[in-house]
Amino acid sequence: MAKKAPVTEQGILDDVVSYLAEDRQIIYEDANFWVYRYGAFWLLPEADFRRAVMSRFPTLPFTIIRSVVERARTQLTPSMGARFFTPKPVVVFTDCTIEVSAEGLRARSHSPEDRARFRFTFPCPFEIPTEFGPVPPEKLEWREGAETGPEGGYARLLATLGEGNAAFEEFGGAVVLGLATKFKKALYLVGPKDAGKSQIGIFLRTLLSPPALDANRWIACVPPADMADKFRPADLASAILNLVDDKDRDVILTGAAKTAIAGGEFTASRKWGHPFTFRPRAGWLIIANEPPRTDDPALQERFLVVECKATYEKPVHDFGELVAITEARYAAGRLLMGAVRLLRDGYTVTESMREAAEDARIQSDANAMYLQETSEPALAAGLTLEELYSRYQLWAPLNGFSVCNKATFRQRLNALGHVAKKTHDGIRRYSLRFKKSLTPGN
Repeated sequence: MAKKAPVTEQGILDDVVSYLAEDRQIIYEDANFWVYRYGAFWLLPEADFRRAVMSRFPTLPFTIIRSVVERARTQLTPSMGARFFTPKPVVVFTDCTIEVSAEGLRARSHSPEDRARFRFTFPCPFEIPTEFGPVPPEKLEWREGAETGPEGGYARLLATLGEGNAAFEEFGGAVVLGLATKFKKALYLVGPKDAGKSQIGIFLRTLLSPPALDANRWIACVPPADMADKFRPADLASAILNLVDDKDRDVILTGAAKTAIAGGEFTASRKWGHPFTFRPRAGWLIIANEPPRTDDPALQERFLVVECKATYEKPVHDFGELVAITEARYAAGRLLMGAVRLLRDGYTVTESMREAAEDARIQSDANAMYLQETSEPALAAGLTLEELYSRYQLWAPLNGFSVCNKATFRQRLNALGHVAKKTHDGIRRYSLRFKKSLTPGN
């Protein structure tokens, strides 16, 4: 039986807002109509609101529905100066709510404010007395059935990451808590084909999007190159994870991607909707065969680069999905333990990760890669700027880089530690020479 509609259009509007606030975790206050999705505010698309009115009151005449939508358009449009909300480090399980801090995990009973938090569809994997003080990771006790052995699928899956598995757990914990942008780091998995990189992404996507949750609202897929698009950045407004699997093409990074990774303000819009301003909360997980291409050193610093290597024979097609389903409680517990480490000490960056980041920097920096491939140190002053730049103009297009102007080229050489010095002939030269293998006649 259809619900009887209120007498006035304002009554219908208020009823629908209350219905959405209860059913879809929407905050309605100060004449602003926001969808609250894990710390990010997202303006409800007009089409979704119209469908909600028709679902709530299916017998309403179309003219009344149109009038209610018009009233919502004027009353529920947020101002550009609306405040942004930073969530507390909280994750919800079916039996309790877990508060995460640098001291450990604390369990408490559910409260109404937890409706807008990310929630797992299974009980907490740890034995933590409710309302007890924070329990550090080393003192946590697994519940029966939640723990898995060292030969379990989760351990085999993360072995692909080598020494980067601790950083992955910390990143995953930050994503679950909605704090990934607070640490201004993205996780970049790089390695050869069939190294198991995609299974890591499938595992995290499956763990965060069980059938009970709306995966399209929590997980986005916005490549860095699409951040300049008018509509695509809006997908990040409601997401906690931006999963970019670009194995078959180069990942070209932009300044907009740097802003999104750090949680900076964005103004975006959805089709047939009003522009709105938001701060992304999504953690970026990028999977690629090659290092990122960018000439911005500051953007390189945003990445935790983990080199993946094949360490197992995939027993089934989607091993990551199988692990996320069969060992979900154990995996969730490991991510929460990683979140505690992250809040306490920051990301765990190993020597192999530093080396991978340096290799990625050289391969993505056109000037550094050019010098590495074509030149070598000279004991005496050698090449002039004109000689280096003329060969660079030929080298860059052949290797997929755009050619910068001579002034920028000189600045980047200086940034790499190569400074021209005036020699006895009055010409400024760099202490570099072309490799003999590239010199005609050799």
